[in-house]
Amino acid sequence: MRRFRLLLIVLLTLTGLGGLASVAPVGAAPTPGPSKFKFRTRIAKLEVDVAGYVETRRLHDTTSDCSPGERWIQTNHFDFETGSFVPLSVKNVSGPGFGSIATGSFSRTTGSTMTKGSISDYSATNYCAPTEPDKLTGPPACAAAGRNRIAVALTPGGIPEPANPDDPAPLKGRSLQLTIKRVGGGTDTPKCAGEGAQSLTGPGTETAVVGTSFAPGISEILPANLDAVKVFAIRRRQRLRRTIVMQGPCSRVAVKVLPVPGPAPSPGGLNADGDCWLTGKVVLTVRARR
Repeated sequence: MRRFRLLLIVLLTLTGLGGLASVAPVGAAPTPGPSKFKFRTRIAKLEVDVAGYVETRRLHDTTSDCSPGERWIQTNHFDFETGSFVPLSVKNVSGPGFGSIATGSFSRTTGSTMTKGSISDYSATNYCAPTEPDKLTGPPACAAAGRNRIAVALTPGGIPEPANPDDPAPLKGRSLQLTIKRVGGGTDTPKCAGEGAQSLTGPGTETAVVGTSFAPGISEILPANLDAVKVFAIRRRQRLRRTIVMQGPCSRVAVKVLPVPGPAPSPGGLNADGDCWLTGKVVLTVRARR
């Protein structure tokens, strides 16, 4: 009987009728099923109070002895405040295989802003006698865009890589930036448009943006030295306070995050045609939502 069973197995294998390929060999690992991702969502419900300004000053100077020329300083100013604490949230979603994703939602439209351009310190030179003076064009027309409103948010900065690709990226070391968006209002005239920082120096400025909000929707994005762990662990009655100070030539502005109240930025100096200097100061207070 045993010889008959062995002969039957051989015949079935040779003729392809045995279906032996569908039988898992002894000791083989089972086929893995679909992966089960475990997502974790955390929401920090916060309130923030923001007040500050950004200002640029640019020198135009083509004056010269016995030749037509003009000199003036163009100033563009953007100030803003929430007026009181305004609620907002920061959400963190994590899971194995994709790390961690943080998002910050904007607050409701609130507070007030003012954008304004102005010309000061005008002077001129012209041809010397007996040559008749030339006609000068004068400085550009500047005007205030009026008072408007803002929305603010705490948005993620850089994202560190997790030590293990299958582990969620840790909150620790993840920075949050302060984003300030002007809502409504006018746009600067092209000849009197506000300047912005061409480059920034200082910790957390890799994705920062600083300017005088020449049009609605343009945002300030500022480092705030806020670790996400501190934000998610903030306790009742606890407040996180920061002062962000900006100063330097528009081509390279230094940004520092300091304890409140922080120093006033240096007004700098304008010496040659085209010189531009940016100053700014923002005070941020964060607390748990009550």
